[in-house]
Amino acid sequence: MHHVVVLVAVKGGLFDDTEDATVESAFRYALLRINQDRTLLPDTRIVYDIQHLPAQNSFIAAKKGE
Repeated sequence: MHHVVVLVAVKGGLFDDTEDATVESAFRYALLRINQDRTLLPDTRIVYDIQHLPAQNSFIAAKKGE
């Protein structure tokens, strides 16, 4: 009997509220493609947590990054 351990890596995406939606889409797509290619990170799945922040507010961005 084989036991497979799957590691889950959580990556965050911080986008300001004026960011072009294509940047967020590219981030999601990149992680989707990485997860689909089992040769890149076998036994690992990357999930994301996207946060939208007010533009030009580094204090909130720093707090979200903690």
